[in-house]
Amino acid sequence: MVYPPYAFQVKNLSALLDPFCDIETYTIDNKTGICTVEGTVLNVNSIPTTGFLSKPCRTAYETVIDTFPVTMKTSL
Repeated sequence: MVYPPYAFQVKNLSALLDPFCDIETYTIDNKTGICTVEGTVLNVNSIPTTGFLSKPCRTAYETVIDTFPVTMKTSL
């Protein structure tokens, strides 16, 4: 799946991860579509393995919400 460029903006990552961790840095591999986030968390097991990233997109006639599935992996 190809993610749009705005999918990995820090405000979107914050909406996804703020309930679980404090983002310190992030990098994006555009070839693989993988975004690596470094942050602090109380427990790596508290971060869910899946989630969704949603973004409203306006067209000439309507506003639709594009939702993308996200798979998350944690490591120390």
